Amino acid sequence: MYIIYALIDPRTDAIRYVGSTRSTYRDSAGRLRRPTGRMYTHFQQARLRHEMPLSQWINSLLAQGLQPIFEVLDTVSDRRREKELIKSLASSYDLLNKNWIN
Repeated sequence: MYIIYALIDPRTDAIRYVGSTRSTYRDSAGRLRRPTGRMYTHFQQARLRHEMPLSQWINSLLAQGLQPIFEVLDTVSDRRREKELIKSLASSYDLLNKNWIN
């Protein structure tokens, strides 16, 4: 299963990044929660690779005591469908990773 997620700017509610992961956890009520491993990776990259637009955005939020809002957009079982959905979303939003999606 692929989880398609968005990172949202808490100041504007704008979707700034769309990605996918296969790593999730469920809370005590069984609800799907943020993929902790993927978020950890984004924060680690922000600390180490300051020149990347996503890192700059995350660091600007952290400097203000904020962090991206993580939202699951969809789940799909097929890798091809995952790529199609991400491409579709990239054409609809001004994403920091728009140039990386091909």
